[in-house]
Amino acid sequence: MDKLSKDELLKLLANSEKPRKSRKAVDLDEDKKVAMLERLAAMRETVKLNREAKKSLVVDAQKEKEQAIDAVFEKKYGSKFDRMSELLTDLNENTKEVVKMKREKLAKKAEVKEPEAKPAEVKLEVKDIAKPLAAAPPKPFPIPNRPIFAKCNTRF
Repeated sequence: MDKLSKDELLKLLANSEKPRKSRKAVDLDEDKKVAMLERLAAMRETVKLNREAKKSLVVDAQKEKEQAIDAVFEKKYGSKFDRMSELLTDLNENTKEVVKMKREKLAKKAEVKEPEAKPAEVKLEVKDIAKPLAAAPPKPFPIPNRPIFAKCNTRF
């Protein structure tokens, strides 16, 4: 195989493919052929009718929804914008009421806390202020003195 030329290799590759079987030719009589074409035409008609029926169902469903929506808006409101503006004003009023109630509640809490929050008056005598501060023992440092650049003991 090493000494084969390019042309010979191509021929071998062409011969190595399996030949495909040809299809069997269909032998139809004129009567059978006409009957087959009639059946195909009937199938096309039924498919066309089914498509039109589906389209009409979808269109009818959309029209019914639109009519239902329009009926709701026409009962009370002149347009959809009137309905939306009313909803927004109701929402705004409700939020204002909630804010007002919260402010009242905070005011009541403040009134309740004010009498309790007043401490008894403490009179300071001059003797307390005049005491020397050196009499108190010095507080130790919370962190002992150690080298700043020392290696940490933690694993992090």
